[in-house]
Amino acid sequence: MEVGIWFWVGFIAFVMVMLALDLFVYRVQLLIGQMAASMNGVDEIIFTGTVGERSNIIRGRILSKLGYLGFERDQTADEATFEPKSPSLITTAAGKKAYVVSTDEAA
Repeated sequence: MEVGIWFWVGFIAFVMVMLALDLFVYRVQLLIGQMAASMNGVDEIIFTGTVGERSNIIRGRILSKLGYLGFERDQTADEATFEPKSPSLITTAAGKKAYVVSTDEAA
């Protein structure tokens, strides 16, 4: 096969991965919004599990559209949080609280 074909295969795979991540973030935001509507608001959000504990990029993307609920991300605190030993606050003091909590998924 030609090198050009492999370039396009890689490019298409990259686009598909980016679309999948966008869809994942959108679905999480959608579900938080639906739950907020049914519960008349949200007091706190907890990020846990592999993605919640390890990906400040995904957490930031999820929180980016939740400002209307009162969540304001503290980028410095969020970027410093990776598999915390105790619950870590990743939002500013002015907004509602979002935490990152470690979990033992193997247990």
